[in-house]
Amino acid sequence: MIALPAGVKVWLVAGATVCGVVLARDPSGSLAGRLPTLAAMAIAWSAGVSMAFGGALHALRRDFDEGLIELARMRGLRPLAYVRGRVWGLTALIAAAVGGATLMIGVASTLAAIDKPTAARETIAALAYALAFAATLGPLAMATLGTGTRVGGYLSLVAVLGLPELLARWTEPMLPLGWHEMTSIPSALAAVASGVRSDGASGWHLMRAVAGLGAVVAASLAVVWARLPQGEVGTQP
Repeated sequence: MIALPAGVKVWLVAGATVCGVVLARDPSGSLAGRLPTLAAMAIAWSAGVSMAFGGALHALRRDFDEGLIELARMRGLRPLAYVRGRVWGLTALIAAAVGGATLMIGVASTLAAIDKPTAARETIAALAYALAFAATLGPLAMATLGTGTRVGGYLSLVAVLGLPELLARWTEPMLPLGWHEMTSIPSALAAVASGVRSDGASGWHLMRAVAGLGAVVAASLAVVWARLPQGEVGTQP
């Protein structure tokens, strides 16, 4: 079972704020019709973040200290492969929890909706949001919390997730017109859902958002790999 850090309680409140901010910046559609996406955002920024915190906090350092990576090496598994599995395992866990809950809500909404095709498209958009969230936050949480200190990891993760959103008012004018999805991770995730929902009308926004999130994932994995030798050194007497 994953132990949740005490600081996660703050995210349970902050998640509702993130949902409100992103929805307020998306003027299209009614709130009632966005129930699956609203649920996906709420679940992701509360339970999803909680799972990422609990699963990533000191995870790699603990594996090194307990000799699990050395044991894997003795069985022919390279440390890099072990860490890769650790990262994607956490990602899959977040995806199953957030995506599964989102899918259940989406199916219920679709079955109860009068316009079932539109409701089904909204469910697919919500599921895309949930999966993009998991694919981004899993590596990011492991990079910021896996080997560093608790306080340093919290501050790093908050800075990466929240600071760009707070600065979006000033950074967005520096980007080409209409590139708002590149200002922050929450904005990019919202653009993923909007792109899937729009049936091709926001294709460029979707592609840019996916590319931006992919860059975050790549950078996070690079940080994890770079810290791997530090963990190995830390296990030596």
